[in-house]
Amino acid sequence: MSSFITTDATQDVFDLVLARPIVTAAGEHPWLVYLWWSAPIQGNRVVQVYVQGELYDVTLDSTVREMVLVLDRTRTNRIELLAVADDDVEAIWRPQPDLLESWQPEVLDVVEVTMVRDEALPVDTHVVAEVGGQAVDSGAVWPNDVNRSDPDDLLEFADVSGLGLGVGGLGAGRLGFDATVWRWRRDDLAVGSHDININAVDLAGQPAADPILLQDVLIDNLPDPVMGLSIDQSFVLSWKLTGLNS
Repeated sequence: MSSFITTDATQDVFDLVLARPIVTAAGEHPWLVYLWWSAPIQGNRVVQVYVQGELYDVTLDSTVREMVLVLDRTRTNRIELLAVADDDVEAIWRPQPDLLESWQPEVLDVVEVTMVRDEALPVDTHVVAEVGGQAVDSGAVWPNDVNRSDPDDLLEFADVSGLGLGVGGLGAGRLGFDATVWRWRRDDLAVGSHDININAVDLAGQPAADPILLQDVLIDNLPDPVMGLSIDQSFVLSWKLTGLNS
């Protein structure tokens, strides 16, 4: 069997990965980033590109080795690649962030909790997220545009929480949902240890289900990106790090 063909998702095929701002006549573009990678044994696999642990895009062509990203360059962006088999269209677009192992030891800068919904809960049930005993976010389990009697919603309010667990396509912002799950996600918590409580409450603020408790969640920063990255005519990279030329 050829080692170039596999059904397993992997990061092992990537030899080099480079992300750098696109440079125009006016200087570095404020939000366009050029992503390039070398993967001699990628074979027939396509590449999932993740930003901040969430699926951003998929190449769809196993010969492609580059992509242009639209990113907020005022913040540090975590870009990771995952090669996946191209023989299952649905699997190509299925997020698998638990397989990302770019940083060892792992750097945790995102906290995400997902939970399934239970029609036995009161129709006005809200989920309140607390960090360090302070409520920081809240949202309805059944927003106005979600049909509570939909068979897809007949699920339990259960702890299926995870740190950095991405489930994809759940809406924008800190609170999101689809037909099966509700989620809370934050990527702006301060560096350090946090106790996080996720509580389901009714309109009167009384508990509607057992809370989800995450204790001593340690948040750390990603390493700072290098500065002044450039490539000369011989394709030699140079950059500046902590005031030193490299």
